[in-house]
Amino acid sequence: MVDELSQEGKVSFRLVVFAEPDDVHALRDLLVEHLGLHPSDAQIHSQSVPGVLPDSLNPMQADILKNRIHELGINAQVILQQDVPDFTHTAVVHHARCIEQGLETLGHHGEQESLIPWSEIELINVGQVPLESSLPYSTGVNSVLVTSSRPRIGTAQIKESKGLEAWVVRNSPLEAIRVEHNQMNYEYLADRKTESSTENFRLFLEDILSFGQAVYQTPSARAFLQRSTLNQYEFASSKNLQQNTTYHLLLKQRINSAAAPE
Repeated sequence: MVDELSQEGKVSFRLVVFAEPDDVHALRDLLVEHLGLHPSDAQIHSQSVPGVLPDSLNPMQADILKNRIHELGINAQVILQQDVPDFTHTAVVHHARCIEQGLETLGHHGEQESLIPWSEIELINVGQVPLESSLPYSTGVNSVLVTSSRPRIGTAQIKESKGLEAWVVRNSPLEAIRVEHNQMNYEYLADRKTESSTENFRLFLEDILSFGQAVYQTPSARAFLQRSTLNQYEFASSKNLQQNTTYHLLLKQRINSAAAPE
């Protein structure tokens, strides 16, 4: 298939790895050998699976690397670069509500921005991620207060805060919205609204699943909703959660494709 597609022009591919390797170092060595990555970069990539490897591949690289990964006992799939969902510019929603017709997002003045029918919501993913801090910190005696999300050497740092984030994926058109638990207006909850943004966030997600009964929950979403331990839904960054969302969408599509009658 890769050869047939590549004959139509210059085409890039990505590799989806569907399991964690028993030996992370073996996968790292394959990435060094076939992609020419620095060992430290290859180590980071190998620790990110299961998932989509970040590098674009030419047809030969894609086929060889897939086969070598299969030799490690790990299932992998080559897909077109254009078939990898791009959620890079996903909007953050601050006001949404669950109504009978679908998931409604609202603007600053309460006007409807969009209405996603429940039948079009494909997947939700949830994770706890570090939040960018804009709080002032001191650079020492007689210092000037500044705001920054980047650490400085030799400064008194404010402890990094963390928060919950949800990604809601729509299938037609394929797009996503991102919700930060402490930046949401939960007015639609009315009498159910609590003083805890975490609990309001949980109620909001439970409403989505109640209305959209076919919505797929990722493992981390289930872990949060079932009040499992934090390490089951904690991510190093919002970008990691985004990448995890992309991976689970591709995994779901693969499962559906395999289950479809020929």
